[in-house]
Order: sequence, then structure tokens, then C-alpha cells
Amino acid sequence: RRDKEIGFLNLKYNIEPIDMKDIDLAIEFTNNEEAAYKTYYKKFIRIESTLEYIDLENNGIIIGYNDEGGKYTFKISCTMASDKEELVNINVQEKVYVIGTVTDYQFETSEKPGKLILSNCFASK
Repeated sequence: RRDKEIGFLNLKYNIEPIDMKDIDLAIEFTNNEEAAYKTYYKKFIRIESTLEYIDLENNGIIIGYNDEGGKYTFKISCTMASDKEELVNINVQEKVYVIGTVTDYQFETSEKPGKLILSNCFASK
């Protein structure tokens, strides 16, 4: 099921994902990357964002928040759990909802914004 967290026996049972908007994540990670990553690591999360890129070859998408000044620019990379064919039903620059588990974070550098990595994702309009 797309709305349930599944894992090993030692994983705490959780039926409700954490609901977030991309801008809220961007602000939280900009303020304190390490604390925010610890908060969301291995958590089941649903994010409302704008689709930026579809990678059909690797069955993934990139979503994120971009601001004019670049202070809160934030990327989210999602490896999809569904078939590649489902990705053709969504369009770039369209509002999407992605649900998945946080597995990694690439810290912000002077050249690129921070990037949150999600796995086993599903996306919908």
C-alpha cells in the first residue's frame, strides 16, 4: 500500500506519513541541516512540491523548491517504487505529491543546494 510504512520487525509501526510542503522542508534544512536530517531520517514522509525533472532511465524524479535569491533552494531526489510507465502520467513543472522514506541527505555546498534522498516513492498529481 502506498500509505503505509513497511519494514523489518524492529521498525515502529506507522500508518500516517509526515505531511510537508517543499518550502517548509527548505526552511527547516536551511536553518539547521544536521538537526533536520536527524528528524526525518528513515521517516515516512509525503511532500507537496513541483516536479522539476523525470529520469526514466533510473526510474526517478527530482522535485524541489526554488527561490529567487537562492537562499532556500532545496532539491528532493525520489527513486520510484512503481514502474517507469507511471512516470509518463505526470508533467514537469506540475504540482505533485510524493510519498516515500528518507534515506540520505547531500549537504549544501557553495555550488549546489542541499538534496534530500527518498526511496520507494510514489508520485501523484
